[in-house]
Amino acid sequence: MPSDHLRKKLQQRKDSIDFGNLTTSLEAAGFRCRFPTEEFTKPAWTEALISRTAKTSSTPDSQISDSEAAQAIDQWFDDFANHHGVSGHFYLKTTLEFYPWVECHGPTDESTSLLRKAVGADLVILSPDLQKLVIFWEEEHEYVAYSREPTMLHRPDKQNHS
Repeated sequence: MPSDHLRKKLQQRKDSIDFGNLTTSLEAAGFRCRFPTEEFTKPAWTEALISRTAKTSSTPDSQISDSEAAQAIDQWFDDFANHHGVSGHFYLKTTLEFYPWVECHGPTDESTSLLRKAVGADLVILSPDLQKLVIFWEEEHEYVAYSREPTMLHRPDKQNHS
């Protein structure tokens, strides 16, 4: 059984390769990407609000059927993110232990639909001022979207009706 140190080293190596593949996909879609600078610290409030949106009992701020035309779905992704002030420059949450966020700069108007095409529809996007989360989940027959802020941490789910 490998030691914890060895496991971490192997995981870091795997994550490094996966991070390279992720940034390559994002760059091919028109984004400039990098590991966030040392000044970036993930706000503590994000994890609790992300996990609340992943529950089946959560009420999304917006949703669209996956049977809609592809162009309508792309427009819905972009409109929701743009309406909530997240486009162009943002932090994208990854599933990688050693590279949990990637900083992205990209086209302003269609950033979210391009992200979806590059990495999939499950997206957690943090604004550059670290004060707004825009979250998209692909469900069985629809896409759902949430907009969350730190002030919502101590409120029951679905206090944001915009």
